[in-house]
Amino acid sequence: SLGMTHQKLEEYDEAERCLARATEIRRALLPAEHAWIVETLHQRGQVAAKRGEREAAHRLLHEALELVRRAEPPR
Repeated sequence: SLGMTHQKLEEYDEAERCLARATEIRRALLPAEHAWIVETLHQRGQVAAKRGEREAAHRLLHEALELVRRAEPPR
């Protein structure tokens, strides 16, 4: 994705902007626990960590993990 490209180029502000927009679009079009939403939240968490935004990184990565847990069938 464009956000990942910016991330690889270490353009973290632009990466966050693109990934935030991708998250909005995916949430509007896909089921809540869809893997693409989880992937985008994970990428945003990585970008936040690279930017030194530990609280934001934790929140985004925790949200991604919770979506994965909800999507898993009960054992």
